[in-house]
Amino acid sequence: MANILVRFLYKVKKFKKNRPYEKNCRYFGVYQDLLHLSAESFHKNLMDVDEVIILQGQVTRFKDVFSRVFNETHEIWSQGNNVLVAAPDVCCLNPTPIFEVFNEFRLFMPTVGSYDKVPIYMNDGPRYFPADLPQEVWSSGLDIWKRNMERWDRSQIIHNHMFWNQPTINSSTPKEYCLPKYAYQWSAGNANGIDVEDAYMVHLHGSRGITQSLTNMRKLLNKG
Repeated sequence: MANILVRFLYKVKKFKKNRPYEKNCRYFGVYQDLLHLSAESFHKNLMDVDEVIILQGQVTRFKDVFSRVFNETHEIWSQGNNVLVAAPDVCCLNPTPIFEVFNEFRLFMPTVGSYDKVPIYMNDGPRYFPADLPQEVWSSGLDIWKRNMERWDRSQIIHNHMFWNQPTINSSTPKEYCLPKYAYQWSAGNANGIDVEDAYMVHLHGSRGITQSLTNMRKLLNKG
């Protein structure tokens, strides 16, 4: 068993500039800079990691990115590994223990948007898959994936479904699963309940403006 950090960045060939969540695909070079900066922060601060895997290449459509990442992550996990997946717009701010800390598939903090089939709609910027996660949790995600769901946050909906439908998760007390240290939401500010300087990981909401996210990450990591 190994502790694996998975990062990803795909170049999208066909995207619609009038869709807010796809227009950032024009700025692939900015995403490369963001991932490079983020990678340095994880190299410095993520504890007990054995290997870093970067999923990359070219896809036809925006939604193909999730398909690639989901399938590749499952393959890495199925080899008996603990897996942390972190999007390019997530940085690791302080020494971070996560491997062997959680026994369930984990999301960590609420996000904007809504999905009425879960108690709290959680952000999936960083997400953690323990090695002994039951296959049934993955299967529940695949069931949602097969539906023709045209939403920009399709992957986040699927991960929320996987998270909240685990038998070990008590959905009657959802706030106990909100851990701002593990996924501080930059746009939420004081609503996180902690100072950003105390967070392990910070999600900088690249989909809302990738150039500004890069600027914010540079400031946060004292790189600009």
